[in-house]
Amino acid sequence: MTHDRLSRDEYANTVYDLLGVQIDVHEPGVFSEDPTFHGFSRIGGLLSLAPSHVERYLAAADAVLARAYPKTPEESRSHRVEGMALHLTGAGSQQRQAMVERVAAVGAADKVRTLFWPGRSLWLPHNIKASGVYRFRITLSGLRPEEGRVPHLTVWNKKQKKSIFEADVLADEEHPTTLEFEQFLAAPVALELHHEVPGKFGAGHHVNVLNMGGGVFLGSRDHRLANPTGHKLFDDDGNPLHPVLIVDAIEVEGPIVSDEDRRKREPFWPADVADESQVRECLTPFAERVWRRPVTNDELDRYAAVYELERAAGEKPRAAARADAG
Repeated sequence: MTHDRLSRDEYANTVYDLLGVQIDVHEPGVFSEDPTFHGFSRIGGLLSLAPSHVERYLAAADAVLARAYPKTPEESRSHRVEGMALHLTGAGSQQRQAMVERVAAVGAADKVRTLFWPGRSLWLPHNIKASGVYRFRITLSGLRPEEGRVPHLTVWNKKQKKSIFEADVLADEEHPTTLEFEQFLAAPVALELHHEVPGKFGAGHHVNVLNMGGGVFLGSRDHRLANPTGHKLFDDDGNPLHPVLIVDAIEVEGPIVSDEDRRKREPFWPADVADESQVRECLTPFAERVWRRPVTNDELDRYAAVYELERAAGEKPRAAARADAG
């Protein structure tokens, strides 16, 4: 006898509909990869259930419940990096000090911008410590050479080796635009900004010389701190010779929990987790939503008994209630 199961994506959608919690089921180690048949991954006969699947379902349920009903809710914070701080992302302390002094000497501390030539990558600064939904705002310009390609920004998730956002960018140097998007991310997080356009760009050693250790970008017509041996990106009139991105600021806000998502899970959690009657009362709407039908007292007794056994074994009320819900 075999037991069918949901596909990974079906499980993620079900959990979100039920509790308003997102989970990245494609993250390595969370779930086994779904078998496919002629490109389809939702063939019931192939989605059989094995002991290894059960173990991962239980681990995923613990993670989902921990995010749905945290002991201390994660506070949403905003982290913004701009100007000189953005330019020096990833630099060592000595390098930072030397560059700050060099910029201050010409009175350009408030004019520093971060230049992305084709193929350049930069670690995306953030303050992401907990899994959740985050809102990104990237303020930048995109300059296209005459009859050339449009600059293309990609935000790359290094852990999963995939893009989470990308866009062509066309915006005047003096009138930057702000790109905004939201994305669920599972901590720990490692993100990079890439400027991706087809074709090769210059000689490798010139590109490296253009990096933060060799020059500071102040503008297409302000070359006071430019690296004299670097690859030429603008003509004498400030017109781009290659597609370039000019990044002014990066802001990351989160984790973000919407009121709608909170309302999804509020009816299933007792106001007093030490009150057995409240725990049982909250089980009814939870079970009916999961099973999509009315439930009987006998059915509820089986799950209420889990809470009672956990409490009898010395478990704290909160942990017992989560075991009961799982």
